[in-house]
Amino acid sequence: MTFDPIDFVLNFLTYFLTNVKIGVISLVLGLLVGVPLALLLHKKNKWLTPVVNTLLFFCRGFPVYILMFALLNSLSADSFFKSFPDETVRLIAIVLALAAFALAAICDLTLVMLTQLAKGQMAEAFLIVPNVFRVFTAVLITSSIGAAIGVSEAVSYTIRVYERFPDRLDRFLLVLGVTIFFAMFQTICKRIVLALSDAVQHRFQDKHSPL
Repeated sequence: MTFDPIDFVLNFLTYFLTNVKIGVISLVLGLLVGVPLALLLHKKNKWLTPVVNTLLFFCRGFPVYILMFALLNSLSADSFFKSFPDETVRLIAIVLALAAFALAAICDLTLVMLTQLAKGQMAEAFLIVPNVFRVFTAVLITSSIGAAIGVSEAVSYTIRVYERFPDRLDRFLLVLGVTIFFAMFQTICKRIVLALSDAVQHRFQDKHSPL
């Protein structure tokens, strides 16, 4: 087959936008649920605390991969979702599975922030910003498991191209190129997290430093 590297890169980046969208939606859902749960836990209500802790226990312990398949099977069997296109149902399944992971992480980060705010540790509390970005990065990278249920994203596109290559060397180079892309993406995200952390710490150091 004729392989056009530029065409592959453009298509790959287009499909990677799906990963980004999944990551963003999952993180937003995680924030919308995780922050209120943290507030409930912070208040230490004797009735709600056990319920919230039980929910978080399952969100932390349930593997995202298995939860994704369980959600897909449940949604596909539901009469309401049968009217939706298969691709939409698959997207909902991966988003909800990743949102469960995200909300548990966001809840933990928010609890730490609330504790630090109560102690007057403002700089440490505002480190939640880079930490939330770290959660987003993890969710975005993990969204590649959607390829297992047929979500049209960067990894599933790579697999389709890979299967059309008869030559092992071409397959190796393809996988190597995609691996380098994800490695560079994670490195950039890590540097952004460190930069945000340094910016928060320097801002508070400058604010509280003697004139």
